[in-house]
Amino acid sequence: MLLRHAPDAPAHALASAFAPGENWLRTSEATSSSDEYHRMIWPSCRSSQPISSWLSYLRLDVPVFEAFPEAEGVLGRLREAGVKLWRS
Repeated sequence: MLLRHAPDAPAHALASAFAPGENWLRTSEATSSSDEYHRMIWPSCRSSQPISSWLSYLRLDVPVFEAFPEAEGVLGRLREAGVKLWRS
């Protein structure tokens, strides 16, 4: 997806871009949005495209759905217990 949206980003930069994101996920104290994660990896991607453009692109490509009716309740209990979860 990155190279489709930001063809000027060097392909070799993508592998190293995940390190800041993974570090941020490990050290963040709360559930965060996918936008926050992508903001952490964007500078390492070294694209001239604006981050806002890429975030909009990512939101278009990722459908959000609930696979099981009980998911909302289970996710709520996990959040209350302090488990970090990804939210879009």
